[in-house]
Amino acid sequence: MPATDGYLLRDGLQRRRRQRIVFTFLGVLILLGVIGLIVAVRQDKSTTRTQGTSIRVVTGDILNTVDATGSVVAQTGAQVNVGSQVAGTIKGVYVDEGQHVHAGQVVAEVNMPDIEAQYKQAADTLRSSRNGVEQLKINDAILRQTEDASVAVSESNLAQQVSNRTQVHDATRFQMYQINTAYDKAVSGLKNAETAEQAAQANHDLQIAASQATLDSAVSQAKYADAQLARDKSLFSEGYVAAGSLDQAKAQADQADNAVTAARKNLAVVVNNADSALKSSNEQVQQAKADLASAKQVDLQTAGQLAAARVSDSAMNSALAQLTQARAALQNHASRLQGIAQAQSAANSQAQQVAYIADQLAKGVITSPINGTVAEISVHQGETVAAGLSVQTIMTIVDMRRLQIQAEIDETDVASISPGQAANVTIDGIPDQVFRGRVVSIRSLPTTQSNVITYTAVITLQNPPSQLRPGMTASASIVVGTHSHVLLVPSDAIKEDGDTSVVGLYKPGSTAPVKTKVVTGAEDDTNTEIVSGLHDGDEIAGADWSPN
Repeated sequence: MPATDGYLLRDGLQRRRRQRIVFTFLGVLILLGVIGLIVAVRQDKSTTRTQGTSIRVVTGDILNTVDATGSVVAQTGAQVNVGSQVAGTIKGVYVDEGQHVHAGQVVAEVNMPDIEAQYKQAADTLRSSRNGVEQLKINDAILRQTEDASVAVSESNLAQQVSNRTQVHDATRFQMYQINTAYDKAVSGLKNAETAEQAAQANHDLQIAASQATLDSAVSQAKYADAQLARDKSLFSEGYVAAGSLDQAKAQADQADNAVTAARKNLAVVVNNADSALKSSNEQVQQAKADLASAKQVDLQTAGQLAAARVSDSAMNSALAQLTQARAALQNHASRLQGIAQAQSAANSQAQQVAYIADQLAKGVITSPINGTVAEISVHQGETVAAGLSVQTIMTIVDMRRLQIQAEIDETDVASISPGQAANVTIDGIPDQVFRGRVVSIRSLPTTQSNVITYTAVITLQNPPSQLRPGMTASASIVVGTHSHVLLVPSDAIKEDGDTSVVGLYKPGSTAPVKTKVVTGAEDDTNTEIVSGLHDGDEIAGADWSPN
C-alpha cells in the first residue's frame, strides 16, 4: 500500500476518534444541564418568591463623573481674522468659503497705485544713489592708485637724490680735505721757508761780519807788523836792533800779510757761501709762495665741486618737496572716503525708505497666517477697505484640526475637576457617537448667568471627527474618580429607610426579600457602590420593592 494511502487512513481514524470524544463531552454537558434544570424547577416550586423580580449583586467598576454642556470652539490661534493694514480697493479675492488654504498662501490683494508709484520713484532714486556711490568708489580707487604710484615714484626719486647727494658731498669733503691739507702744508712751508730765509740772512750777515772782522784784524795786525818791520829796519840801519830782531819782525810782517791774504780768501768764501745759502733760502721762500699760490688756485677750483654739492642739495630738497606733496595728496583719500560715506549714508536712508514703501506694498498682498479652512469672506473684489485703529476683517480662517470643547462646570463640581481627567463627549451635530477627550485646563474666572455660576473647562478630543465645526453643541461627562472591583447594584434598588439605606435581600430558603441595611459609596447614572451589607452573588429585590 502506498505511503500516501496509509497516511490518509491514519488521519481518518484519528478524526473519527476525536469526533467520538467531542460527542461524549457534549453528551455529558447536556446531561448536567438537564439535571440542573430539574433541580432549579424543584427549588422554584419549593421557594416561590412573592414580590417582583430579583437582581444579582455583581463585582465591577464604577466611574464618578461630572456632566457639563458646552460648545465647540477653535483653539487659541486656530481661528484667525485676516484683514488689511492698508487702505485701498480689493484687487481680488483668490479663495472661496470652505476652501482649504495653507500658511503663506495669497488669499486676497489690495490695489494701491499711489504707493506703487512711490515705490517706483524711490527705487529709481535708490538705484541712482547706489550707482553714484559705486562711481565714487571707482574714482577713489583710480585716484588712490595714482597717488600711491606718485608716492612710490617720489620716494624712489628721493632715495636716488639722497644717494647722489651723499656721493657728491663725500667726494667734496674728501677733495676739501686734500685741498685744506695741501694749503695748510703750503702755508706751513712758506712760514718755514721765511723763517729759514730770515735765519740764513742773519747767518749770512753774521758770517760775513765775522770774516770781515777777522780780515780787519789781520789787516790791522799786518799794518802793525809792517810798521814794526819798518821801525826795526830803521833801527837796524841805525844799528839799534839786531839782525835777528829784524828778521823776526820781517817774519811777523810776512805772517801778518799771509793772515790778511788768508782772511781775504776766507771772507770771499764766507761771502760766497752765505750768499749761496741766502739765495737758497730765498728760492725756498719763493717756492713756498708758489706752492701757496698754487694751493689757493686749487681752492678756487673747488668752487665748482661745492656748486655741484649745492645742486645735489637742491635736487634732494626738490625730491623731498615732491614726496611731501604726494603724501599730502593721500590726505585727499580720507576726504573722498568721507564723501563716499556720506553718499552711502544717503543711499542707506533711501534704501530704508524703499524698504518701508515695499513693506506697505507687501501689506497689500494678504496671505493666510495658518493652515485652515476659509470659514467666512467679509469683503469682495472692488470693495474698499480703510486702514484705521482696528484692522478691517476680509475673511476668517479656521484650522479645523485644532478645535476643542468649552464645557461649563457648575461651581459645586468645579473643585473636583483638574487637568488630565478623561471625558466622554457627545456632539449634537454628530449623533450616536461618543468621543474620547481630556481636560486640559479650567478657567479661573467664573461666568454668571441667571444667578448660576459656572466655570469653563477646556477639553480636547483625541481623534476629532472631520465633521466637527465651531459652534456645535457638545455634552461632556468628565471622569473625576474610578472605583474598581467593587460591589454594584442598580441605584433604584436602594431605598431610604429614615437615615439608613436598605435593600431587599433574598436570603437562602426565603421567598420574600428581607430589609437589609447597606452602606453605599460612589454612584454613576445607573449603579451604586455597596461598601458593606452585601456580598458578591447575593440577590436583591428590584426597583418595585419597598421596605414598608
